[in-house]
Amino acid sequence: MRFAHHARDEPAVAIQGRDAFRALAEPSRGLFHEQRANGWQFDTDRAIVDIDDRGTLTQNLDGGSTTHTMLELKARSESGFAGDCIVFLAAYS
Repeated sequence: MRFAHHARDEPAVAIQGRDAFRALAEPSRGLFHEQRANGWQFDTDRAIVDIDDRGTLTQNLDGGSTTHTMLELKARSESGFAGDCIVFLAAYS
């Protein structure tokens, strides 16, 4: 599996493998209290989801955002499939 994150239209992170993805994702699990999917697009080998993230930070972030700061972000998630497997994830925020 490949994963890429793009922030402000710039590549920010690119990793490969389930363990690397888990190591990157686990610390971020509790950052947002609310996520809402606003739109879905599907075809045979790809899914795209538009997401609104809203919540109070539960921890400080690099770059200066601190605990208890309210954030509202627009994001998009893309997933690629081969057979029954997810082969890539990409996140855009």
